[in-house]
Amino acid sequence: MTTSFSPSSDHGHRRPEVLRAQYRYGLFYGAMLGLSFAIFAWGVDGYLLSQAHAVQPWLKLIIGAVVCVPVGGLAGWLTMRFERGLLAIPFWLAAAAVFAWMTVALPLEIFPRMLVALEPDLEGLISYFLADELTVRFGVSFVWVALFVTLAGVLEIPMGQPAAFSTSVMGKLIPVLLCAVLMGIGGTLVEADNNKPLRSAIIAFNATFQFMQDNQGKPIDSKVSRDLHLAAMHDIEDLVGGPRELTIGSFDTYLEQVHVLVRFGDVLVDCLAIYDQPSSCKRISP
Repeated sequence: MTTSFSPSSDHGHRRPEVLRAQYRYGLFYGAMLGLSFAIFAWGVDGYLLSQAHAVQPWLKLIIGAVVCVPVGGLAGWLTMRFERGLLAIPFWLAAAAVFAWMTVALPLEIFPRMLVALEPDLEGLISYFLADELTVRFGVSFVWVALFVTLAGVLEIPMGQPAAFSTSVMGKLIPVLLCAVLMGIGGTLVEADNNKPLRSAIIAFNATFQFMQDNQGKPIDSKVSRDLHLAAMHDIEDLVGGPRELTIGSFDTYLEQVHVLVRFGDVLVDCLAIYDQPSSCKRISP
């Protein structure tokens, strides 16, 4: 007489193909969780920067996904491998720690180093390594990331086991879509703290340059000129008609004063934004 075992039978007595299916789904679930987090933590930032003529706007998303997808996949695989709800918590807390560290280190340390490697002409002009600030920022990010990542991780076993053996596409995707919603909330919260202050300065200067380009030779109302701080652009009026690329050069501890480097062809310009408002611009090369 042959005895068969259902997917919910005791872990040690399941057929190898059943276990492999469960492990594969755990890997898939965790990898999609990591990808979802990367998209919300850096994808929105990349899109907005790409619309503002930023240098290498998608670099943070690429680096973030390369790290978060395998880390999430490993946590998801381990959760299904050991199949214990309490063990899922340390696995996903460890993943959350990596995710939170990336939300801080990527824009403030990793990105500038990679950017200089890809854009050698910026070497010596980019300086925003805030080692003393990373610990505090990491702590704040970890609280938010751990909350949503751990919740999604704890839900993996009750949702993932039925999904692993579901015969429908939606049956397999529903847990992933739910974790994507959780990652969307968590990723958006930390994105606002670590990317938005830097991105806002780039967007502000790009809007001013675009206005100047669109209105060259036209009379401009004095109130509009004041609102856009066009007087700060007096020294570079002859440059704004050409192509431009913007990136962050440096900033203060609280991200209140931000220097934006602007490349107009072969000319580099250093622009200062105070509380996201353009303040001044000066040529630094050639």
